[in-house]
Amino acid sequence: MPEYGLEAGDAAGGLLPWSWAVWLEGVAERVGDASLLTRLRVVYEAKYGSGYPPDSGVWAVRPVVVLGFIERAEAFAATATRWSFAGRS
Repeated sequence: MPEYGLEAGDAAGGLLPWSWAVWLEGVAERVGDASLLTRLRVVYEAKYGSGYPPDSGVWAVRPVVVLGFIERAEAFAATATRWSFAGRS
């Protein structure tokens, strides 16, 4: 997704190939902690060179279930993985 400044999945840097898929189920909560929002802004600006609009909502997702798999038909059945985070906080 070059439009987001991300390298191709096969480039160095630890990114997953775009043919891989991740499905996340969880609980989303709007972040209201001013200290955390300040830290996030600093990291975001360092990475992207500009900040997000101050009136943007920042959300955190606490995962309950995450599914990961390779979309290619020949790899799907052998690579699908499920992580469950139920009861963790």
